[in-house]
Amino acid sequence: MLIFKWCKDGNTDIKRYIKIDSLGNVIIKGQNFLGKVDMKAFTACVHKFIKNENVEKVKGSDGVAPLADIPDKNKQNIYISILLTEDYIKGKHLKNKSYYSWSRTGLVNIDNDYPLFKYLPEKDAGLLKRFLE
Repeated sequence: MLIFKWCKDGNTDIKRYIKIDSLGNVIIKGQNFLGKVDMKAFTACVHKFIKNENVEKVKGSDGVAPLADIPDKNKQNIYISILLTEDYIKGKHLKNKSYYSWSRTGLVNIDNDYPLFKYLPEKDAGLLKRFLE
């Protein structure tokens, strides 16, 4: 899972990037270890999020991956991409694997209560929220 948050605070860009790998490691900025989630519980919660929030499935391809939209001043955009193991295996030959995508653009900067968090265990949601604030 990848979570990318991009805010415009006045004229300043603030970007937050979190990766949760297949072992449950929560990694920020591609290198700093933030913590670990219980992958069994986390995966079950993510499946509920996909089902209940009607998260879009993006088909894999060898084309160019979509880019994030630049947020308006004093607004934020949030992007969540979920790559399931079965999609990774099926699309090994593709440059861009199939994944599930959820995003919201134009949110006010103080809004940090994304729908994903209501599905996660409190401990995991708190871990992610701390870094995204």
